[in-house]
Formats: sequence, structure tokens, C-alpha cells
Amino acid sequence: MKYFLDGLLKVEPYYRQIYDLITRLFLDLQTYPTEHLMDILERSVDHLRVADSKCVVWKNLLPPALHILADRRMLTVNGITIGGLEYHDLIIKNFFTMRWPSEVLTPLAYMSNC
Repeated sequence: MKYFLDGLLKVEPYYRQIYDLITRLFLDLQTYPTEHLMDILERSVDHLRVADSKCVVWKNLLPPALHILADRRMLTVNGITIGGLEYHDLIIKNFFTMRWPSEVLTPLAYMSNC
């Protein structure tokens, strides 16, 4: 998964190609191990934080990945064991305290409907 996600950043695919790949990832999201879901979540936040225009579509992966992680009983985050729901709440609280670029405010607002 890491190599796939890194590879997406190294090439210059068209928006439609990125959208298709993200849609495909979305369809299989339930099958990914916790580590991959956490990586997807972290990358989504990172791309939104810097307003990477070619990766704004990642907002489509963030809510479902976070919901799946919230359903997991226990997660290990940076060597610390935390409950899935507790992790979910921590991520949401972080969202409210981050300074977001104006370019991503609309996509972030849309996420609240997901």
C-alpha cells in the first residue's frame, strides 16, 4: 500500500485517473489491515493540510477510513495502544484545531456530509 500511495505522488496522472484510483481504494477499504488504513488517513490529512490540488480527492477516503478505524477495538498509534473510538475522537478534535488553507475548506465542509 505504501509503495502504491508513494507512486501516485511521483507521477502526474490526470485528475480523472486519480479519482478512479481513489474510488478503487474506497471499494476495498474494508479489507485493508489497520496499518494501511492509518496510513491512508494520515496521508489524506497531510495532503489536505498543504492544499495539494492533485490530492484533494483524498477527502473521499478520509471519512470511511476513520469510521472503519473507529470500529476497531484496539489500535496501536506511535507505539501507544488506544481504542478505535478514542482514536476517532482524537482525530476529529485535531481537525477542529488545525489551521486549514482556504482551498480545502469547501472539501472539508463536504466531508461533514459523508
